[in-house]
Amino acid sequence: MASTRAQEIAEHLRKNILSGTYLPGSRLHEETLAEETGVSRTPIRAALRLMDAERLVNYFPNRGYVVREYSPDQIRAAYQTRSVLEGLACRQAVERGISEALKSSLNECITEIDVMLEKGSLHKDDVLQWRHWNARFHSQIIEASGNESLAAAINLITRIPMVSNSIVVWSTFEVVVNFHEHHRQILDLICRGLAGRAEFAMREHVEQGGDFIVSKLTEADASG
Repeated sequence: MASTRAQEIAEHLRKNILSGTYLPGSRLHEETLAEETGVSRTPIRAALRLMDAERLVNYFPNRGYVVREYSPDQIRAAYQTRSVLEGLACRQAVERGISEALKSSLNECITEIDVMLEKGSLHKDDVLQWRHWNARFHSQIIEASGNESLAAAINLITRIPMVSNSIVVWSTFEVVVNFHEHHRQILDLICRGLAGRAEFAMREHVEQGGDFIVSKLTEADASG
């Protein structure tokens, strides 16, 4: 039971780290986490050790566990790697053949964000909505590739904070519209069976997302 509880807490911590709820460099206090999750400190410690093994946190004597920080260069390199992997997944998905059910599901991701953007501005709840439909759009294409090794590699690279599909740092309505348009273009190429062009579009989309995030982190470091 303790092991299961620790794994549940680890999943909670992992989601919060990858989504940016727990920011890089922030300390994870056992007492606070125990209050937050409603469990004793024993499974909290076990979960933190699991996060340390996954290199999502670092342990420092007399300081405890701290969310691991990655340099802008490390994050950029991770995005470049992710772009190649997801581009390949996109190509393989098209080459295998896209079912009508998948086309419909991917189109739903587009439509739901279209509705969100009809307001003409961003609201607080829009972040969670974008996070959900963005992650779903990418994950369905990866799954459609039918390549388990590729999916595992993408899962590994997206466990780096700020590289996950769950992260949202878009600061303006125009930025959201731009990246949403990428999705629309990718879906169009997928539906037309243009595997090579779909691969290139996905790679460009992921790399531009990485460039944007790195630029924001660099700006924050310069102003901080």
